[in-house]
Amino acid sequence: MHNGSKKNNRYTKRAVLVVLLIALFVITLYLYLNLRPQISEPPLDYDYTQIEPVDSIYESIDDTVVVEKEETEEIEEQQEAKEQADQLPPKEKHTETISDRDSVETSCEDTTKTPVDSSVVEQEKVDPCESDTVVLMVHPEPSGGIHYGSVSVTLVANKPSTVKWRLAEEGSEWNVYDGSEIIIDESRTLVYKAEDECGELFAQRREFYEIKPEYYLTLCPSDMIYVTDGEKEFCIDRYAWPNREGVYPVSFVSYYEAMDSCYSAGKRLPTKEEWSLACSGPHQWAYPYGERYQSGLCPTEETRKRTSGSFSQCRGYFGTYDMSGGLAEWTSTRSTENRRFFYVMGGFWESANQSNCFDPRYSYFPQNRHNPVGFRCVQDVKKNDSKKGSRR
Repeated sequence: MHNGSKKNNRYTKRAVLVVLLIALFVITLYLYLNLRPQISEPPLDYDYTQIEPVDSIYESIDDTVVVEKEETEEIEEQQEAKEQADQLPPKEKHTETISDRDSVETSCEDTTKTPVDSSVVEQEKVDPCESDTVVLMVHPEPSGGIHYGSVSVTLVANKPSTVKWRLAEEGSEWNVYDGSEIIIDESRTLVYKAEDECGELFAQRREFYEIKPEYYLTLCPSDMIYVTDGEKEFCIDRYAWPNREGVYPVSFVSYYEAMDSCYSAGKRLPTKEEWSLACSGPHQWAYPYGERYQSGLCPTEETRKRTSGSFSQCRGYFGTYDMSGGLAEWTSTRSTENRRFFYVMGGFWESANQSNCFDPRYSYFPQNRHNPVGFRCVQDVKKNDSKKGSRR
C-alpha cells in the first residue's frame, strides 16, 4: 500500500505541473493577442514602392546640405579666381576638344577678346548730344579795343565747333576759321559766329579793333597803358600791383600802404574819375568789355583771387586788365559821404554784377588792411612828350 500511494502522488504532481504550464501558455497567448500594438493593414492595392526608408530620408537631407555647401564654396572659389585674374596680365586659355574619342586637339583662345552681343551694344548707345550741358562760347584773343601798329587775333571756342568769321567793313563772305591768326593792321570790326557738333548755335558777335600808330607806345612806360579822353590823358598800370602778368595781385593792404607803394615807384594812386575812364573806355561802358554784365569774362564769380591777366576777355578798351572783379582797388578820391574815407572801385572776385566801372564803395577804413582790396598806380604824361597836334 505504501508504494502504491507514492506512485499516485508522483502522477498527481505531474498533472498539476502540466496544468500550470497550459495555464501559463494560455495567459501568455491572451496577453499577446490583446496587448500588442494595433497596426492597420494597408489596402490591397497600396503601392509599397512609394515608401521611403527612414535612413534614406536622412541621407538625402545630408546630401542636400553637402551639395549646398559645395556650391557655395565653388562660387567663392570662382569669385576669388576672377579677382586674382583681374590683377594679372592677360593670359591665353587652353581648351581641349575630343574628336572621335581617340584624338585630342588643343587650341589657344585669347581670353581678353570677349564676344560682344551687338543687340546689347545698340541698347547701351547714348546720344552724346543729350548729355551735353556745356554752353557754346567763342571769344577772340586779344579782345577788341585800342591796339598799336597791328594785332594778331585768334578765335577760341570752349568745345569742338565750326567757327566762321569775316570783317564787317569789307562785306566779305564768311570764312571757316582754321586756327590761323587773323591779322588786323587797320581799324576793323571782326564778326564771328559758331555751331557745335550737336547743332547748338553761338549767335553772331562783333568786336571792334581800333588800330593806333605805334608812336603812342612811347608815351608811357612799357608796363603802363596810355589813356586819353578829350583833354584828359595819363598812364595807368596794365595790371593791379605789382603790375605783372601771371602773378597774384597784392591784397590785404591799407590805403596808406598803397599810396606809399605808388610813390616809391614814381607814381600815384588814380582818382575815382581816372580809374573809371580806364575801366569803361571812351564809350563809357558799364563793364570793361561792354554795357551788359556777362558771366565768365572777368574774375567776378570766383572763390578766391586769381592771377593777373588770367581772364583774357577782361580787357578794357584802352588795354587794362582785371578792372572788374579780381580785387577792389583804392583811389585817391575822398568820399563825399564821409571825408575820412576814400573811394574803392571795381568789386572783387565774388562781386558778380556789382563790379562795374562806376559804383564806388567807401566803407573801408583807410588805416586798416582789407583782404579783397588792392590797387594800381597812374602816372602823368609829360606835356613836352605828348605832342598832341601830331598824334590826333
